[in-house]
Amino acid sequence: MSGPGRPLGNLLSGRFRVGVRLTDRDAARQPHPMWVWWYLKCTTREVAYMTVALVMAQGHQQRIGHILGQNGLPAWKQLLKISDQETIIARTCRLFLEAGVDTVIAVIHWHHELVNACMDQVLPFVVQRDPGPSVLDGIYNMRHLWGSRTIIALGDVIYSRDTIRRMVSDTLLSIYERPGGNTATGRLASERFGMTFARTHHQELLRALEDVGFRRHQDSKILDLRSRLLDASIFPNMREVSDYTDDIDDEEGYCKFLPLLREAVTKDV
Repeated sequence: MSGPGRPLGNLLSGRFRVGVRLTDRDAARQPHPMWVWWYLKCTTREVAYMTVALVMAQGHQQRIGHILGQNGLPAWKQLLKISDQETIIARTCRLFLEAGVDTVIAVIHWHHELVNACMDQVLPFVVQRDPGPSVLDGIYNMRHLWGSRTIIALGDVIYSRDTIRRMVSDTLLSIYERPGGNTATGRLASERFGMTFARTHHQELLRALEDVGFRRHQDSKILDLRSRLLDASIFPNMREVSDYTDDIDDEEGYCKFLPLLREAVTKDV
């Protein structure tokens, strides 16, 4: 495995190269659980001085997996089409680049559809073989890719352009949330959509996430990280999101909310 500062211009298996597509058979021959696969366009040393958007798409999708991978649907919800031309994750990455981040990196699960989608778009990505059941474990595992400013985005969220611009311009430790319902879709539940932090917050976050049992617990979410930070007298800013931004969590989200979000995306130009 390459160390910090070494160029990571291709997949580090020696077997696959950018542009070579993976298959189900390849996915069955998974590398050792502790291996991490990369395709980055820069070095980890360079990332440390960049504004980085990490799009977390490594989850196990327990609430929606039963309807995916059949009837023409992709196996991963991040690959659902949000428009005729783009998947959810491709649009998110494009909007972050357009908003001015230095690099956007998809953090994905080991599955040939996700790896192929990233390679098709020449999109920097990291494969987490054992991210744990919580997004917090994924964030901690990617600590070597935290930049001078870091944005944590969620791969199943359909973001508005305005929310992405706000996240990119945010220089503080902030959590982006919708405290109530979504007026665009009618969804009633509150939701968290990501966070931002600067280099000055790295040690505070590492201390909050160093408890393995906490960060790997299946119920640990960004809101629980906020509670940990508050316990340590660290007060993240809570940024309210009041536009159509929302995620696809389950079958109801796919059937009821995704069509409404597609309509909202077409108007968000």
